[in-house]
Formats: sequence, C-alpha cells, structure tokens
Amino acid sequence: MHDLDVIRDIERQIEIPLKKVTQAELLQNPNAVLRVYATDNNGNLTGLRLDYTGFADPALLIQQPTLKTLRLQGAWAISDFGFLKELKGLTTLKLDDNKISDGSF
Repeated sequence: MHDLDVIRDIERQIEIPLKKVTQAELLQNPNAVLRVYATDNNGNLTGLRLDYTGFADPALLIQQPTLKTLRLQGAWAISDFGFLKELKGLTTLKLDDNKISDGSF
C-alpha cells in the first residue's frame, strides 16, 4: 500500500484530516496536541503524530518501513502495543497518556 493511501485510511478511521508538515515541525511543540504527518523527498512516510484521535489500527503502521517518528499520545483504542517491535526504523517514540500493561516491545 502506498504511503499516501495509508494516510487516507488513517484519516477515514479517525475522521480527522491530517496535515502534512516537515519532520522538524512534527517534532516541535511537544506539549501541543497535533494530528500531522511528515514524508521524505520521495513521499515515504517518515513521521506521524496522532494525539488523542481514537486511532485503533496499528496494522497500518507496520507497513511503513520508513517511519522514524511516531507519537501516539492518548491512543486508548490500542490495547496491544506489541506492533512496535515491527517498526525497526523508529528513532523517536512518544506514548504519553496510554494504558500500557506490557512494555516488552
């Protein structure tokens, strides 16, 4: 699945449009609630910030080998964060305000 298709699937699921920003903008304002994504020059998804959205389909993220930054603040709809083991390229991860019972990822 093309990266832009994944973004559109996420937008349909959370019923919130995601704004495209630069990787630097995605990392700015750590206390702000944002729903944004970043891509590299080839259009590959490199960053995703889904704060308090109700996002519940982490299988969409597993398909993204270029994903480097992920922020799922308040992702209460996700009960199993084991999918993070599959995201080998992650360099930045923020999971504030979640109900994580198993941190073995």
